[in-house]
Parts: sequence; C-alpha cells; structure tokens
Amino acid sequence: MAERVLPEGDDHQVIHLGGESAVIVPLDEYRNLRKEAIQTERRRDRGETIRMTAEEFVEASNLPDGVREELLAEIADRRAARGEAGS
Repeated sequence: MAERVLPEGDDHQVIHLGGESAVIVPLDEYRNLRKEAIQTERRRDRGETIRMTAEEFVEASNLPDGVREELLAEIADRRAARGEAGS
C-alpha cells in the first residue's frame, strides 16, 4: 500500500473490508477504547463538560491527517513561544 494510513511508529495492522480501511487491535485495547467511548458519550448525554487539551481535541477531530499535523505543530510552536511545556 503506497499511502500511509497510520501515524509513524504505529504498528497496528491495516486491512481493507468492503472499500473501507480497518485497523486490527488486540481485544483488551478494543475493550478499553470502547469503554472510554461509552463513558464519554454518557457524559455528553448528561451535558457534562468534557475537558481536553488542544492537542487531544485536534487528535480527536475528523480532520485530514495533514491538517491535524499542521494544527499540532502550530500549537507546539505557540506553547514554545510562551515558554510552556508540551502536554
């Protein structure tokens, strides 16, 4: 596959099903991700505020990879200019 689908260093296996890409993850990892997603959805349903860093927000977005990378770089640059440590 010519196109890199996962971030550099991510060793998950990518497969293709019905024209869609999918990532194979260990069951424990899937369970943890699913549990976290359900908890987040429940907090949203209750109207709770979900706190996250700017980096977490960008990573959680559905933006194209290139746009996410640019935003993360800009956040890092701004933090560095203010003398803040990254999260």
